[in-house]
Amino acid sequence: MKHLLIHSLIIFFCFFTTGVVLAEDLIPMPVPQKMSEKEFLAKTEPVDRVIEDDKTAEFKMRIPPEWQELTENDLKNHRGQGNRLLGDIAYFRGPSEVGERSYVSVEGFELNHELYLEHWVVQHILQASYTLRSMRKNDDGSIETLYVLFKDNKTYVARTKTVIKGPRILQVSYVMPYDRYEKERDMQAYIINDFSFSRKDTTPTEKLKTYAYLDQRKFEYPESLIIGGSDNVSEEELKLDFTLKDMDGFRKGAYNVAIYAREEGVDLKEKIQGLLDYYLENRLERRDRIEVKDYPVADFITFKSIEVYGMSIKTTDYETAEDKKEPITQELWMGVLADEKYYYIFSLVSPARDLDIYNWSRNARAFELMLTTLRDGMAY
Repeated sequence: MKHLLIHSLIIFFCFFTTGVVLAEDLIPMPVPQKMSEKEFLAKTEPVDRVIEDDKTAEFKMRIPPEWQELTENDLKNHRGQGNRLLGDIAYFRGPSEVGERSYVSVEGFELNHELYLEHWVVQHILQASYTLRSMRKNDDGSIETLYVLFKDNKTYVARTKTVIKGPRILQVSYVMPYDRYEKERDMQAYIINDFSFSRKDTTPTEKLKTYAYLDQRKFEYPESLIIGGSDNVSEEELKLDFTLKDMDGFRKGAYNVAIYAREEGVDLKEKIQGLLDYYLENRLERRDRIEVKDYPVADFITFKSIEVYGMSIKTTDYETAEDKKEPITQELWMGVLADEKYYYIFSLVSPARDLDIYNWSRNARAFELMLTTLRDGMAY
């Protein structure tokens, strides 16, 4: 299932950028072919890196003894949130041969928002115009990639392992000149697979806020979402909206939350249709369903339907064949829940995943958090 997830991500994203191959061209993540694990252990020595002022960046790995580590003065880095290292954390350089050296680097990247790691990795690859060859999600949640990159008119093969640690992305990379791939591929695979960060980081990527509906229900949302000023609250219903904006202040996500008391005369289907009509009045037309989600929700929820649809901008006031040809530029996420007391409708209009990976991932993560943290108002 994890490989299917990664392949579907590449299918969605890679048609729109040059430099990244399509999913059909991806290969399985290479495994060692000639070198045994016993040989790897004999050819390398352990590194147990302690970083006194940044414990969550500490790591363990093995490296050939002839490789040279750069000193702290040679590293290019700075400090981010909580004094965390960003940029170079460590850099090991292979022996000098004809041509360029191989190297292993450990880097930190700032992460300010809740999102999914695989989407950050894909965005990172697309922005750098690397040629992706393989990608997988490991059981520990880390993402491994194998890609080809061009630098200073030379070709390199890189294998990486990437993790989220609090408000930071940490990545280890083994990069080698392309013409040494067959010679070093097993060492590359072993070093990346063996590498591990030593400590957990319990700091949240982004602080969460709690919205409480009277004393009945509550849920969490990332603090970067802006809550609307026109919320409508009564014992019979709650209506409010949230907005997600990018760093330039442009709206990248529109959320609507509605909670209705289960009273006589309240028709859930009518409420859903009213929401769809509202979108249509704003020239946003729901299209075909893209996927169905199965988020874990509170035990008191008796009904759950979470679906994602394509959405296009209607260009005419009439239902025409041309409207059906309009491109999918948005996605509509709909979460309809019910329990013995209330109906819930959570909706989100987001940029389509193939047009804005980063903000789409932020939206998807925030939407999931809202639904999975919905709980009784008296609970923590």
